[in-house]
Amino acid sequence: MCSRRPDLRRILIATDFSARADRAIRRAALLARQFDAALVVTHVVDDDRAESLVSAEQRESEALLDKLARGLRESDGLRCEPRLALGEPFEQIPEVARAVEADLIVVGPYRRDRLKNIFIGATAERIIRASPLPVLMANGLPAAAYERILLATDFSENARRAIDTAKALGFLESAQISAAHAYQASADSLMARTAANADHRKDYVLAEAAAALAQLNALSKTADLDLVDQIVERIELSAAETIRDIARRVRAEVVIVGAQGRSALSQAWLGSVSQDLLRFADIDVLVVPTPR
Repeated sequence: MCSRRPDLRRILIATDFSARADRAIRRAALLARQFDAALVVTHVVDDDRAESLVSAEQRESEALLDKLARGLRESDGLRCEPRLALGEPFEQIPEVARAVEADLIVVGPYRRDRLKNIFIGATAERIIRASPLPVLMANGLPAAAYERILLATDFSENARRAIDTAKALGFLESAQISAAHAYQASADSLMARTAANADHRKDYVLAEAAAALAQLNALSKTADLDLVDQIVERIELSAAETIRDIARRVRAEVVIVGAQGRSALSQAWLGSVSQDLLRFADIDVLVVPTPR
C-alpha cells in the first residue's frame, strides 16, 4: 500500500441535532483522529418560512453548533469549526463542503420509520446526487476505526474510481479488505423457459461465476489490493440485499460503492445498490459519486 499522507484532511459533518446525527459526529471524530483531519460541523436552516421563525431557529442552531464544535475541540482534542447555512439541505451541504474544501461528507442514518424515510431518505439521496465528494452514511454505532471493509464492484470505471478514492482517503490502509460482485445470470431465466436442460443451465451459471471471479482477481492486481476475500454471488432477490448479506458474513463495518455503473443497465444495477444500501443497511456505506 502507498505510504503517502491520505487525502482526508477536512471532513464535513451534516447534523440535524438528532440522536441519529450523533453517529455521524462520532464516526467523523474517529476518522479525524485516525487521519489527523480537521472537522467542520454544519446545520442547514430552512429559510422558506416567516422571517421571525427563521431568525429564531438560526440563533438556536448557531448556539447548538458552537456547543458541538467546542465539545469536539475540548473533549476530543480535535480541530473543529461550526458552519451554519440557510436554504435546502441537499443544496447547501455540498455548497458548504465546497466552501470549506472538505474531502468527505458524513451524514447520519435513515430514520427507521417508513413514512419519515420518504422525506429524510430523499434528502440524503439528493445530497449524494448533488455532491461531487464522497458521502459516508454512518449507520453503525461507531466504536473504533474500520477494521473490515467490503468493496462492492460491478467492474465499471466508476466502481474502480470508488476503490481509488477509498485508497486516496486512507480507508484501505490498515483494514482487512474483501471485494464482492453480485452477478445476474440473465440468460438462466430464459433457458428455464426453453428446452435447455438442468445441466446446461448449471454450466452456464458456473461459467458466469467463474468469469466474475476472474475479473475480481484481475481487479485485485490492477488496483494493488491485498484482499482477504474475493466473493462472487448470484443475485436472488436484489443486488443490494446480496451485497448486504455478504457484508454481514464477512463482518464488514463499511461498504464502499460507486454511485453509478458504466451503462444504462449497470447504472440501474449499481445505482440501486447504493440507494438501497443507504436505505436498509445496518452498517456504514461510503458512496463515491460519478464525476460530472
